[in-house]
Amino acid sequence: MEARWIAGRIRELVDGGFRVLDRERGGTRPVEYGDIVILMRSLADKAAVYEAALKAAGIPCTSDK
Repeated sequence: MEARWIAGRIRELVDGGFRVLDRERGGTRPVEYGDIVILMRSLADKAAVYEAALKAAGIPCTSDK
């Protein structure tokens, strides 16, 4: 359930036009999926669950599982 909530929140940020600072361009720009990272203490059994939730939401992802 937490993984689905996080996927939904990421989708809201990207689709909602949340802006981030882009020092190279000297201003702000809309957030992109590549700007977002999910940090976890342990990937043991969680990585696959989060990866599945992100993919189900149409969010590209990679992991170090």
